[in-house]
Amino acid sequence: MAIPTLTMIPSGYKAEKVYSVLPINGDGDFTFDRNSTGTRVNKNGLIEQVATDVPRLDYSDGSCPSLLLEPASTNLAGYSEDFSQWGTFSQGSGTTPIVTLNNSICPDGSNNATRLQCSLNGGSTSSDRSYIKYGGLSTTPFLTTKSLYIKNNQSTEVVLYIGINNNADTITIPANSPFARYEVSNTNINNEFRIGIQGGYLNSDSIDIDIWGAQLEEKAYATSYIPTTGSAVTRSQDSASKTGLSSYINDSEGVLYAEMSALANDDTYRILSLNDGSAGRDNRVYIQYTNVDNTLSAVVKSVDNTTRANISVVLTDSTEFHKIAFKYKANDFSLWVNGTENVGTPQNGGGVPSGLNRLSFDDGTSNPFQGKVKDLRVYNTTLSDAELITLTTI
Repeated sequence: MAIPTLTMIPSGYKAEKVYSVLPINGDGDFTFDRNSTGTRVNKNGLIEQVATDVPRLDYSDGSCPSLLLEPASTNLAGYSEDFSQWGTFSQGSGTTPIVTLNNSICPDGSNNATRLQCSLNGGSTSSDRSYIKYGGLSTTPFLTTKSLYIKNNQSTEVVLYIGINNNADTITIPANSPFARYEVSNTNINNEFRIGIQGGYLNSDSIDIDIWGAQLEEKAYATSYIPTTGSAVTRSQDSASKTGLSSYINDSEGVLYAEMSALANDDTYRILSLNDGSAGRDNRVYIQYTNVDNTLSAVVKSVDNTTRANISVVLTDSTEFHKIAFKYKANDFSLWVNGTENVGTPQNGGGVPSGLNRLSFDDGTSNPFQGKVKDLRVYNTTLSDAELITLTTI
């Protein structure tokens, strides 16, 4: 197997820096930026906060970390852990919810989980309700994702709703389950974040659960936990790039490889590219999750934004990790995914870019990558089919 000229396997880091394994002289170390604190799952499985501009090596997917890169997002739920600040509500046969602070160990390792007990007292109509609520949100309908860490204290499964008053928000928590994160996405129409039970929607008659880490985002999916203590908090976007790589990137031929996953399936482009840092989209070799669900593509563009190759593959689930390699050479392009080759048809003469000197988690100027990366490599020569099979096979 050929040796890559640049390899980044997330392990070493410091503020504003992600270290690369190759080259060993530091030329390939990424510059990292995030203008706020952020959270990650550490190697002990606990959620912890990291400082501004510190990369997040996240262990939520197993014993090997991945570099987590997320868009900016705001937690609109102003009290994400202190549920004594949330209002209580009961109607019909529903009883007033009982809220007990500091009841158990929560996902960050502290004794800060809240016990929530609600009962419908035998009520079975939609007017029988028992829940807590965080109000004061926008009265204008907007797309939201509500997420919450929940532990079931009961020996039977419980059914509750998170969010607004309809069956679409009903979720089921398995019996005696440990803490896990649950999320629902919907259009917020009642300016509240509700957690509890309601008759008429197949909900349980009573619940006894521990909760922690409430989050309400104006997004179609949940991002990493953003703690709040009285008002909304915004986490800034992560970004990473490395310039000055002309000695390590071959314009004429090469392979761009990554083991990575997207944060979500939506209409967002997420791009990893070799580029020349120019403001336009000339001279690019890139892999992208496209704006079509579960669609991955590899593209080559040269001067005047001319497309030289464009290969698309439909994945089973882009939020799962895949091993991806894009081989580029004049009139010879292929995209390998999990050991399978997808051959590209050369376009507009099948040429290659020039002046490639930058590796970045974007297209050079926009469309930032939003996902997780376990392994990133650049080869300055094409690899054989046998080598590409070995490199990309799961």
